[in-house]
Amino acid sequence: MSVLVCHKSADVNCIQVVSLGIAETSEGQRHVGIIYRKDNQVRVCHLAWHCKLIDELASETAHFKFDWVRIAIPDAPLRAVVSFIELITGSNTGSEIPYSFLGQTQPFDRVTGKYNPSVHAGDGLTCATFILEIFKCLGLELLDESSFEERPDDLDWQNKITYWLRQRNVEGHHVAKLEESNLAKRFRPEEVAAASGEENLPLQFTEAASKGVALVEELHNCCPFTEDRARHR
Repeated sequence: MSVLVCHKSADVNCIQVVSLGIAETSEGQRHVGIIYRKDNQVRVCHLAWHCKLIDELASETAHFKFDWVRIAIPDAPLRAVVSFIELITGSNTGSEIPYSFLGQTQPFDRVTGKYNPSVHAGDGLTCATFILEIFKCLGLELLDESSFEERPDDLDWQNKITYWLRQRNVEGHHVAKLEESNLAKRFRPEEVAAASGEENLPLQFTEAASKGVALVEELHNCCPFTEDRARHR
């Protein structure tokens, strides 16, 4: 059975608690966010870019056409995810979280949801690690991060990210730290989204990578990428 629900064939309002949304934002570039129900409204929370945390009605996500995964996690922990998202969005303005593939240890206060700025230049989150950290705060590990390996083709992605950050005049010291870094482990958006559709978690690297590739194939079958349906960040 397909794990992906296409926005063309289903209404996002069918999501009862939480699902992870996936979208292709440019050729070969995917984005993941949390689609959740609050006060009988379906919303999307995602780290859209550098210092750009967005929480909005799903009907208003003009820049991203999210499809979503049939989530396999029970409702009770998912309700905790919704509560923690409310803490995060209530305790932060949305402009605090740097975009970085270097990651960050314990970026959120587990009681208040407040973002804890790192003392290390260059630290931060991606759209994927933002979600991983939220779930980890609640004792839910989607991926066995220790099992992940560095992938040489991710170096091109890192270079693309630093180029985009430079183009958008992000703070020089932050970008410089990223440019100086070696190849980093990457947790890809499709791997995080695919993991949410599995019952036996966390996923090891090999399985996560395989299921991520399969999810991208489903995404392309549902919604082939075209320039007019994706405006990157």
